[in-house]
Amino acid sequence: MPKQLFFRSFLIIVLLISAVGVSLDKVLQQMQRRQDQNSELQHLKGSFLYIETLVDSPKLFQRHQSELEKQLGFPVMLLQLDDFSGDPSFIQALTDGAIQTTADADQQFIYYRQYRQSAYVLAIGPFSAQSPPYSDRFIITCYYILIATVLFFWLRPLSQDLNKLRSAALKLVEENFATRVEITNSSSIALVGEAFNDMAQRIQRLASSHRDLSHAVSHELRTPLARFKFSLEIVANAQSAQQREKYLQAMKQDVREMEDLIEEMLKYAQFSAENLQLHYSTVRILPWMRELIRQYDQENLSIRITLDAAQLQETDAITIDSHLFNRAVNNLIRNALRYAGASIQITLSPKPNALLIMIDDDGIGIPEQQWPHIFQPFVRVDDSRNKQSGGYGLGLAITEKIIRQHGGRIHVEKAPKSGGARFVIELPEPLLRDAHPTSTDT
Repeated sequence: MPKQLFFRSFLIIVLLISAVGVSLDKVLQQMQRRQDQNSELQHLKGSFLYIETLVDSPKLFQRHQSELEKQLGFPVMLLQLDDFSGDPSFIQALTDGAIQTTADADQQFIYYRQYRQSAYVLAIGPFSAQSPPYSDRFIITCYYILIATVLFFWLRPLSQDLNKLRSAALKLVEENFATRVEITNSSSIALVGEAFNDMAQRIQRLASSHRDLSHAVSHELRTPLARFKFSLEIVANAQSAQQREKYLQAMKQDVREMEDLIEEMLKYAQFSAENLQLHYSTVRILPWMRELIRQYDQENLSIRITLDAAQLQETDAITIDSHLFNRAVNNLIRNALRYAGASIQITLSPKPNALLIMIDDDGIGIPEQQWPHIFQPFVRVDDSRNKQSGGYGLGLAITEKIIRQHGGRIHVEKAPKSGGARFVIELPEPLLRDAHPTSTDT
């Protein structure tokens, strides 16, 4: 929030509060004045009645006047009704029993009432007009100053935090995706700052992923495209039909390779979508995993796949998106099949409120320094696990996204027995004992 906007907002709020306060104060003063007048009128009536009770005859008034003034604390006089003959309305009000008042040059008030319905008028006063005490005005002034001070110290940090948020947003517009807004947890817009930082982190991740994908795709496409162009030139100058057919087949292979790459990219983009919806169902774990392994047994592979699930029961189930989770586990099994020497072991291990799925192969393993990068797209870590074995480095990236969308984690480590690679899926889903499946177990 710019300084001009801050001070303008501050002044507007202060003026609004002051206007509301003054208006309410006037209303309260008017109500208080009416209440005071009624109370004063009752007090005056009591004073007049008290005097009439003590002095029951005008002739005795002068004898008791000094004593009455001493008791009451204000002057008391007895006047002739004819003294007010110049004001008939005044006399009429007195004869009607009303209390009348007059003010002198010093704004002091004298109150009159007819004495015992006689030709005399009882006067008390003068009284000074009451004004709000100095202490009241001081307290009211301090109140408004305090309100203005509290508003200033409340709006100022808010203004500074909004300035930080605005500056960070401008940097984000300039494609500085590493920018973050630093707002304390005590700030009024702390949740807004957290949401902004989450958004900035997500944008940074998407931008980085897009950049890496662009570089990787350009690299992956360049090789088959270069071979295709080379074969195209050779075909144009081929000396024989046999040579032409050879390079035509090579060109078809290059086209298929590019199509496969594009298809893998589209799949990766699909699983990268933040709005990908999971369709959960309850699946019995052991029948589901056995069916996955049975599919590979039908391919008559030379590599043996074994299952270790001694800690599970046949009725144990778990809630997952069976279609996507099948794909994730299949990606790991096919990855292990490329590099295994003779065997693959799948271990299912239940933990408190979690399920571990471990897939070990007996290949040469993955260098430890490459473990943090293995799930990045288009990553093939070394010569032993390269494109000659098939794939474009997207299978593990897709698997990682599926596991993460299930709220789980996946990491790679060294297989303790075979020395090859071990991929560990940690799925934070409690086991359901004796559960009935809500979908096919396959």
